Amino acid sequence: MIDEGTSAIDQAAVRKILDKLLQSKQTVVLIAHNLTKEERDLFDREIKLSA
Repeated sequence: MIDEGTSAIDQAAVRKILDKLLQSKQTVVLIAHNLTKEERDLFDREIKLSA
């Protein structure tokens, strides 16, 4: 589980990190609000929470 782990990183570095994480066979839970559509599309599922 990664909570806002990409919030202070430039988009090029975020993409490299996501590509590397998603090569794993492990489940990745990423909490973020700053991902681009292309980065969100890398994941199987997106869950949106609202108050």
